[in-house]
Amino acid sequence: MRRLAQAHNILSIIARHRGRVDAALTHARQSVALADSLDIPHARVAAYNSLALALADAALIDAAITQLEQAIALCTAQGDRHREAALHDHLADLYHAADRRRRHG
Repeated sequence: MRRLAQAHNILSIIARHRGRVDAALTHARQSVALADSLDIPHARVAAYNSLALALADAALIDAAITQLEQAIALCTAQGDRHREAALHDHLADLYHAADRRRRHG
């Protein structure tokens, strides 16, 4: 199951890079479900991050922010400050995008 969660995560990344947002969302959601069922923190962080990226690509910024906040909470609990910092950077980009959308959309 762990490898299946990783496979869906990788397929989500590939789909995003090919511009296939629906496929990216589907694979990311499957990765999250599997990673959550296994309760492996680093796999959950990767899955939540991939889902956040796919949601952002789908212009679902608020949902992307929620996923990143979950990933950050897991990083904090693990003490993984390096990955936590990277996720905070991505979160800042999403907050900026959300503010820009609210002002112009």
